Amino acid sequence: QFADSPSTLLDMGDAVAGSALGPDDVRLEEALAWTTGLRQTAPSLSAFVVTRARLLAATGDVPQALLELRALDSATAPFAPAHKLEADLLASVGQFSAASRAYDRYLALAPGDIAAARQRTRLDVWRGNRPAAERGYAALQTSYPGHAAIGTEAVAKAAAARGHWRKVLVASDRWLALEPDD
Repeated sequence: QFADSPSTLLDMGDAVAGSALGPDDVRLEEALAWTTGLRQTAPSLSAFVVTRARLLAATGDVPQALLELRALDSATAPFAPAHKLEADLLASVGQFSAASRAYDRYLALAPGDIAAARQRTRLDVWRGNRPAAERGYAALQTSYPGHAAIGTEAVAKAAAARGHWRKVLVASDRWLALEPDD
């Protein structure tokens, strides 16, 4: 039904990857099969590779997803969604330094993505690089002065780094009140 609409099939592949019930979800293999068939007709090689990488990651094959994203990066002009997906995947497998570099590449292409900038700063926290995290939160607060959650997150993370657990609880409660889904 959608054979004449490669863009629609790629969108469907992204939706399947995002809604998969686990790596054994049969829809993932089906979506990989029909998206792989699009390689020659996809409107954008970059969009094809990103969709395929999302599907591979959803099946649990993060190493292959990362290989395909890196091959795309070396073969084409920078593609922001590929860099963001690479950063997200690297962070998900605990490769925080590599994820930080990937977020830096992505943010150079999409500097207004506040969620990615916050995640980049969180990586500094997780890596134990408190000075970089403090600089990151300060830059975020300067860039987004009306975003109250950034300030409360920064206070919570700084208090945790210093072992001030009561301050962590108070700041975390405030942060969760502002962003219950984050």
